[in-house]
Amino acid sequence: MIRHKENKQFFETWNRVLGSRLKQDSEATLLLKYDDVKFFGL
Repeated sequence: MIRHKENKQFFETWNRVLGSRLKQDSEATLLLKYDDVKFFGL
């Protein structure tokens, strides 16, 4: 259960970071590497 809370906080942080980037530039793109895709389970 603790692990799930940690993951939730981690992903919420990323959501805020990426969301703020989109607010600055709605056309912004992020280049993902294979490890990024794997890490986020995309």
